[in-house]
Amino acid sequence: GKADMVLSVEPLEVMRYRHYLRPGGWVVTSTTPYVNIPDYPETESLLADLAELENIVMVDTAHFARAAGNLRAQNMVAVGAASPLLDFKEDRLLAFVEMLYARKGEKIVAVNQRAFRLGRTAGLFFRGLFDAGMPRVAALALIGKLDPESLDEAHAGAWAEAIAGDNAKLEAVLSEAEAVACDRAAAFA
Repeated sequence: GKADMVLSVEPLEVMRYRHYLRPGGWVVTSTTPYVNIPDYPETESLLADLAELENIVMVDTAHFARAAGNLRAQNMVAVGAASPLLDFKEDRLLAFVEMLYARKGEKIVAVNQRAFRLGRTAGLFFRGLFDAGMPRVAALALIGKLDPESLDEAHAGAWAEAIAGDNAKLEAVLSEAEAVACDRAAAFA
């Protein structure tokens, strides 16, 4: 019960290890399940349980790793989402990513740094939506529909205001055929 953060790239692992978290500590987790046991809980139920935790950032790491160029970069998406809660500046963390992957070549470094940045933005956007009053599961769904390239945490308040707890408005966004640009919140108000 003394950890400041539980960082997980698999959502069920949070439920297994949250007892290590101190009161007021943070959970940063992927919502992308790795179903490797026969009695893995239903994803919707698991996400609802996670959403009840006090301080949590939930990010679909597979979505953002694909956008970065490699599904295997999910760990960097998760670290990026956690980075605003760490005592390191973003440029220093990006330098660590470069050092970690330098032997694998410039392309791998670039993909992982991009995954880190996308994760950071997604985590900040998630927190911004929740802080502006959007329920966490709805925030997660919305972020999954927004274009990762255009995601900007500065628009979180506008999206929370545009949706304002109206499931029909959220469904309108989610039913769009293509990814929605982050600056288009007013179109759904």
